[in-house]
Amino acid sequence: DANGHNVIVDGGTIDDSLKNSLGDSVKYTPTITTTSPLSNGTMGTYYEQTLAADGTTPITWSVSNGDLPAGLSLKGNTISGTPATAGTYTFTVTATNGYGNGDSKELSITISAPASVSVTGVSLNKASLNLYVGGNETLTATVKPSSATNKDVTWSSDNPSVATVNNGVVTAVAPGTATITVTTEDGNKTATCKVTVTHGPLTHVPEKAPTCTAEGNTKYWTCEICKKHFSDAKGKTEIALEDTVINDHRIVPSRLHAPQ
Repeated sequence: DANGHNVIVDGGTIDDSLKNSLGDSVKYTPTITTTSPLSNGTMGTYYEQTLAADGTTPITWSVSNGDLPAGLSLKGNTISGTPATAGTYTFTVTATNGYGNGDSKELSITISAPASVSVTGVSLNKASLNLYVGGNETLTATVKPSSATNKDVTWSSDNPSVATVNNGVVTAVAPGTATITVTTEDGNKTATCKVTVTHGPLTHVPEKAPTCTAEGNTKYWTCEICKKHFSDAKGKTEIALEDTVINDHRIVPSRLHAPQ
């Protein structure tokens, strides 16, 4: 008769007839039965490993020394998560249940780098852009699949005199059209975006006839952004401002003076 006390069995055995007579008074300290190393994992792929121990439940688990691989955690008796780094990791787990000192065991996990995943395609967030001269906008490339090993890309413009591109940033240089192409380093997959560049809003300056005291001008248009001048409303023909001046032959230049 245990007389209301617990009989703790720590790392040994107890005679069956005595165990039966004591009943629930017999408590067993945990003994970890999981062997090392644990099953291998792959970086970026979900991992799960259940730990086991003999002993009176409930059993509480903890990492008492070392660290689990980044991305994994121990909850209850299960190590799980998505490993973030490759390598072999050694750590100690401890199982306790309040009876005796519990049990500790050194375990290890090897996390491998993922196998190479080939690129299957690439896409851009925009198929076309409309920009004013001097303006810019950023294109974003999405490499497929998301798990591709090499996601590096290069950018190019088929008409850099109209639009240039640097790491996805498109800059408008002059009116016209250009095609921006992104190309994957792995597989040479491509996606394109058509860029149309125009001048900014054009302000119309109407024709004004000259007088005997003031110059006149032909009609012209001025870009509000780049301040250039054009002879047409679509900004196709650039002109110098002095080319718009109309003189009246009666205007006397201020530099001339009457003879003394």
